[in-house]
Amino acid sequence: MNRLLAIILTFIIGFYTSCTSPSEHSESFTSTRLPSQEISLTDLSAFQEASANWSIVGSVYADRHQEQALAPQSGTGVLVSLPQDGAKNLFTSFEHGDLDLELDFMMPKTSNSGIYLQGRYEVQLLDSWGKDSVGFGDCGGIYQRWSDGQGYEGTAPRTNASYAPGLWQHISIKYQAPRFDAQGKKIRDALFQEVTLNGVLIHENLPVSGPTRSAAFDDEQAMGPLMFQGDHGPIAFRNIRYKRYGAEQITLTDITYKRYNGQFYTADTLQTVEPQQSGATDSISYLFAQQPEGYALVFTGTLMAPTSGDYLMTLRSAGASWLRIDEHEVVNHMQGERVDEPAYGQVSLEQGAHAFELIFSKTGQSWRQGLGWEYEGPEIPVMELQAPGSIPIYEPPPPHIVEVSTRPVVQRGFWWQNDNKRTHTMAVGLPSHVNFIYDLRDGALLSAWGGKFIDATQMWDGRGEDQSITPLGGVLPLATRPSVARLSSSHSAWPDSVDMESAMHRYTGYHLTSTGIPVFEYQWPEAIMEDLIEQQGEERSITRTITVD
Repeated sequence: MNRLLAIILTFIIGFYTSCTSPSEHSESFTSTRLPSQEISLTDLSAFQEASANWSIVGSVYADRHQEQALAPQSGTGVLVSLPQDGAKNLFTSFEHGDLDLELDFMMPKTSNSGIYLQGRYEVQLLDSWGKDSVGFGDCGGIYQRWSDGQGYEGTAPRTNASYAPGLWQHISIKYQAPRFDAQGKKIRDALFQEVTLNGVLIHENLPVSGPTRSAAFDDEQAMGPLMFQGDHGPIAFRNIRYKRYGAEQITLTDITYKRYNGQFYTADTLQTVEPQQSGATDSISYLFAQQPEGYALVFTGTLMAPTSGDYLMTLRSAGASWLRIDEHEVVNHMQGERVDEPAYGQVSLEQGAHAFELIFSKTGQSWRQGLGWEYEGPEIPVMELQAPGSIPIYEPPPPHIVEVSTRPVVQRGFWWQNDNKRTHTMAVGLPSHVNFIYDLRDGALLSAWGGKFIDATQMWDGRGEDQSITPLGGVLPLATRPSVARLSSSHSAWPDSVDMESAMHRYTGYHLTSTGIPVFEYQWPEAIMEDLIEQQGEERSITRTITVD
């Protein structure tokens, strides 16, 4: 057999020699569903007086082999620190208490930096790529406290989700400031509700008893500026978005309810029948129904908006539901069946009182229960308005972890990429802690990650409705388009997809090498293609060889 073509492509899992503009490889920001505020990086006016190590540039480049080297290019959109004598940290002009923060950061090999909430509590940023075990001083760790020359406390991330030096990484932080009583005495520690690094949850509901080492302030306060560490190593930031929160929230008063028996498929039907029961209440709950299905509930009352602005209303209902405010429909969840499939509606409210009406109709599916009303508003985080117990507590099943030991592991399953479910995918885990996901239909190498392999709970729990693979590391997206395609000419546009189950292109399966690595096979009328992805040479890298006969 004559081998007409062999293509070898090498991907370094977790690193890539990067020289990107601020718009490339950006992730969507999902800490809040209302728009976040963004720190302008056209100049340094959003910060307190900046030392000479800080500047605004257009892009940065890091060679993964070179320590402490970050090369900037002129422009705007990227905040960079290049430490030198007299380098200092950078503080925002605004102060915050409770905060949602998301940003991208890039650091070169061996670099060190950090983000200090309120200038006091550090989330560590470090080149931790390739480590099998991590501590509080690694990327994403909550740094230790310091007293009398000794360190204490500090919390390591649950797993090492770091990308390699030279790649843009993404971190999301949900933070609650410490609480104080009227006399100024602290009554609750600062709390990291969630810290997510490169899509992996690494901290959850983690209290911090006081300022961490190298904090700008020794005391604790309700407010403080955000601080970026700039005196330890080169670091770049972009897409810095945040939302500050206060103590105000919506209140509901003068609530009444009506209960109807029967099958009601539209909200207007209820206007023609009499309720079986009605009265005043202090809460909203589906438990007023007293039966599993075949009923409707209508709640009315007064909604007090604490401040003027845009509010995002969310209904979670195991049945159809509608929300009206000041006689205007805000949310129509007519197709509601499950509380984990919500419907949304945005409304602009003036500060003060507004009439509301919430309708819930349960026509069937008695095994599914629940009614929830959530909202988010100006400097108000997502809050619940329903009574406790109106959303049944769901105990997650024990995780079904698929581990890799001395030989590669292959696992078929579905894969979510860019909010699209890929149904013809296979995950491959290598003993070197390099993992990747492959689309069998398109012949595309979709993503890769280092560390642990996958959680297959969604495939095996209950009926396995989602049937998706959950990676256990920071996923690096690689491609969504096929790597090989038949073109009509050299000038043809590259296709977004190739159906490898058609008459012209056919996926014929795979075979395993002597070391257990799959070789994917495809057939055209006049050619056969093999696709081999394996580790070769450098640590945590994969080499891809495509052979066409």
